[in-house]
Amino acid sequence: EIDLTATAVDLNGTLDVSGTTTLGGNVEVNGYLKAQEGNTHWHFVSSTQDVDTKAVIDFPTQISMGSAITESGGQMTCTIAGTYLLMCQLNNASDYDDTTDVWFRQNTNRIGGSIYWEGPTAGQDYSNMGGHVIVTLAANDVVDVWGEGNWSGNTNAESGTYFQGIRIGE
Repeated sequence: EIDLTATAVDLNGTLDVSGTTTLGGNVEVNGYLKAQEGNTHWHFVSSTQDVDTKAVIDFPTQISMGSAITESGGQMTCTIAGTYLLMCQLNNASDYDDTTDVWFRQNTNRIGGSIYWEGPTAGQDYSNMGGHVIVTLAANDVVDVWGEGNWSGNTNAESGTYFQGIRIGE
């Protein structure tokens, strides 16, 4: 046990505290506060794909993925519980007339609203739309994007079709 009741404490180096720590008053940090347990993020993209019947949407190209996430066929398993921000953007593939209708899922249950648009008329070409949701996940919950549509994309970080997530809290 450490009693830090002094007026000021100057700590240089590393303070390793396990369990719960309560700090009263103001806490000033010079540098950064390392608050994330594990490496809990992902960024996957997709090149052009046409999904004609509702299914898990696979974003096969990994841009980045933390060590606490596993991916299989577009499904992300989050090994660390917490509050996550999920984000998806889809870019319509030219003037294809497919309707886009997708949503996020947690353990196969729909969460949040839809990313939806009806197929464009000629001349609308490469329009895009995105969605996001904040969700509380238990350890080993699986999240994905489910639906149908026809999207353009790329295999690099500039792709307009992507699925991202990051843990933002306990």
